[in-house]
Amino acid sequence: MIGHEECESCEEFNLHNPDHNKENFSKDCNICGKWRAHIEKAKKAIDKYHEDAEKDDKVIYCVDLEKVIMIPRWEMFKSAIFTHRLMVYNESFVPVGKKQKIVTHLNKFYDFQDFVSTVKGTSKTTEVLTMELSNFHKWVFYLSQYKLNKMVPRPYIHNIVHIKIEQGSFNMKYESDYDGEFFDINFLSSKVTKNNRHDLVNGISALKKENIMKNLSGVMKNHL
Repeated sequence: MIGHEECESCEEFNLHNPDHNKENFSKDCNICGKWRAHIEKAKKAIDKYHEDAEKDDKVIYCVDLEKVIMIPRWEMFKSAIFTHRLMVYNESFVPVGKKQKIVTHLNKFYDFQDFVSTVKGTSKTTEVLTMELSNFHKWVFYLSQYKLNKMVPRPYIHNIVHIKIEQGSFNMKYESDYDGEFFDINFLSSKVTKNNRHDLVNGISALKKENIMKNLSGVMKNHL
């Protein structure tokens, strides 16, 4: 995790009106109202996290969408900045209650081993699990648009705060508010019960790889 993220909602609130602040917000201001709702939801999420962390009879995960750091990481070299590379996101499922080490400063990374060494160095107890090509799959998208269109209320990701998935079931339960009720939905096509293969390796095109190597190999020649 990179420790320099900031909250867009809080930044919008801080900049929108110098007379509106945390101690003096306006009830008639739309941005102030959005910010108050945002803070209330965040507080409920934190309280729910601590509540779940105390449970020892279930496995509970928090979910975080992260942008993957692309190697080599050279923010000081134009060749790395302007080379058209991949944009990759990772969905992390982390057991609640586990302390996470935040990496706040990153050096230059010439190759993957540089990155592994840096992460290992954050703590003596840090174990790095490196991924191989066979770990990347081309997943089949089994969404049923027909089922989704029939759902009332229709679920939207930005409104979902809590999901519950049970082993052996194709249904998903979700909440739009931590104090609300669970909605039970099934948005998967019937094909998913017949074919759940995901053994196709998903890589990048040869042309994209050739372009990356052409632009960056000069500085990386001792790391190839």
